[in-house]
Amino acid sequence: MGRSLADFMLPGRNKEWVLAVASGVATELRMKVEVTSMNQLRARRGSIWWTGTRNFVVTAHDVPGGASVHIEAWAGGLTELSADPSGIFGLIPRRDAWRVASTLVSRLGVIPEQVFRHS
Repeated sequence: MGRSLADFMLPGRNKEWVLAVASGVATELRMKVEVTSMNQLRARRGSIWWTGTRNFVVTAHDVPGGASVHIEAWAGGLTELSADPSGIFGLIPRRDAWRVASTLVSRLGVIPEQVFRHS
């Protein structure tokens, strides 16, 4: 239960680039961008009533030397499930949430398995 979290730095990048990549991934995966602010983008796909939702939130800040990035990813429904693809309960929604999360992080040039922690 919970969310998968990733925190990392992208040298030489800025928050605008990070959020543009996240928006592009959301569009490519047919996700709805729910909330957009100057530092944050939230995307969701699916319905809690049928297959559950796949969600991610990206928060980015400019810092000296690059961008600081925080990502939360989860499968939603009656409860929140982390995007841990090895979880037993909610296997299909978790794996799909992991596909979404790993696609996003890979597009940012980071190896997903090295930055995500699942709770």
